[in-house]
Amino acid sequence: MAVALLALALRVGDRPAADLAMRRLAPLDLTIAGMRRRFERALREAKERSRRGACAAASGRDEDLRRTILEIVLAGPRACSEVARELL
Repeated sequence: MAVALLALALRVGDRPAADLAMRRLAPLDLTIAGMRRRFERALREAKERSRRGACAAASGRDEDLRRTILEIVLAGPRACSEVARELL
């Protein structure tokens, strides 16, 4: 659930929702096989939903969204970084 929330929040520029999702995802240990599989499945589903019903951000916010996503890719917790990387 937090994977989908983070992906959607980043797509629409909802920083409070993104922060909430990141707090939930941050402690995720992706080295655990079962956890990794569930995470990857959730990420695939979030990407598919995003493709089917792409949420267009307001054009003036595009650069802010890209910057936020890039910050998470570079410095976010591992699970959050992986979600953000898929949105670039």
